[in-house]
Amino acid sequence: MGLLKPEFANLTLDQLTETERDNLAGHFIQRRRADVKLWLGNETPFPQRQSDEEPYKLSKEYKELFEEVYNFARGLVKTTTVDMTYAQRRGRYWSALALIRCVMSSPAAAISTLNRSLNRESGVGSRESGVGSRESGEMRESGVGSRESGEMRESGVGSRETGSMRKQRVERKRTRLKGSKIQKSSMLSSA
Repeated sequence: MGLLKPEFANLTLDQLTETERDNLAGHFIQRRRADVKLWLGNETPFPQRQSDEEPYKLSKEYKELFEEVYNFARGLVKTTTVDMTYAQRRGRYWSALALIRCVMSSPAAAISTLNRSLNRESGVGSRESGVGSRESGEMRESGVGSRESGEMRESGVGSRETGSMRKQRVERKRTRLKGSKIQKSSMLSSA
């Protein structure tokens, strides 16, 4: 790497700072498999990808978490109004899908998402309201399926929580996730 730039010669790749990583990234191009499968007329050996769908059952605890998040995400989509722009409605839809996906990926991903949402709600790096701000799309509207202290809270279309209410609700969910000490491997039982 020192041939690219002399200061790269002394870099330790597994201990790069963010600045060093950005500087180094400017000198590399990531190619897709299709781009290099036939390189200079030669076939490059790549393993063939085989994807298998394996059914599994969620543990009781993880299933409850999934159902809670699913109901919350469903509420995000169901509480859209005609007053919302197309972008706001689509943003809610994609936010709901992303939230479900991260929870099914791992509880750690769910905690990370809720932490980011909590940071947005408390003003850390957030843009306040309006098109494109996502309005903390996952958490701004308190829609069908949100939980308060374990009980379902029915809130009408367009009802809004105060910032402190949202922050408290997100904090409770985050605490509940952390407190359960769930790990993906313990949540999945063989089918």
